Amino acid sequence: MNTHLDANLKQLRLPGMRDNLAIRLQEAQAAQLGHEQFLELLIQDELALRTDRKTARALKTACFINLKPLDRFDWQFNPNIDRRQILDLATCAFIRQHTDLLMIGPPGTGKTHLAQGIGYEAIKRGHTVHYISIFELVRELMDEEAIADGRLLSKYLKPDLLIIDDMGLKQLPSRAGEHLFEVIMRRYELRSTLMTSNRPIEDWGHLIGDVPAAGAILDRLLQSAEIIPFKGRSYRLRNKTANPSEPPVDNQEKKGDL
Repeated sequence: MNTHLDANLKQLRLPGMRDNLAIRLQEAQAAQLGHEQFLELLIQDELALRTDRKTARALKTACFINLKPLDRFDWQFNPNIDRRQILDLATCAFIRQHTDLLMIGPPGTGKTHLAQGIGYEAIKRGHTVHYISIFELVRELMDEEAIADGRLLSKYLKPDLLIIDDMGLKQLPSRAGEHLFEVIMRRYELRSTLMTSNRPIEDWGHLIGDVPAAGAILDRLLQSAEIIPFKGRSYRLRNKTANPSEPPVDNQEKKGDL
């Protein structure tokens, strides 16, 4: 390779072109490509590398746990799930329309897997995403020193899609509803929020421990949110059902299977 050209590509920060130049030169000679075609291939190499790096950074920022794409979801296990509806949501039209989503149903029926899968599709389409359990969200929002800094709250207000997982596993701490309501209120009609819950909406007042705050949150969510019901068997307990003699499945270890 021309060392001067290699140095120039390095100085211009064009690693996609630099890494593929030798291969593209051989390809151009073998296929007798014109200058324009050759240049187009090199530009595509650079754009592909930049897209991959951007996606990798976005996935790191999203903080997914045990991420599995939608194509790894076992649609046959719980046929009650509307596959077409989920794939339609994966087009991310709801994010462009600033619509909220509520996935509600028993543990192990696919909510976390599908919520993160939709988040992954959103990242591939250029949207910013952040995933967090409701317990971690509330814990951080109740840190008054961190809130006063301002950057923490911004982390939850800026993403195009905020995924709040695990509503309903246990009752939230006192004043949690107040902090949760602030995030949802400030995102309302500006950004999309996707929440998963193991408990029906009518139980949220008890879970939050602040019925007025729960009512305010629900008013905001239900006004424009799309509710997706989940039902059926737990995927995490499928082996226990097949062989009762086996020890119980560790929910924390298996979290994310669906």
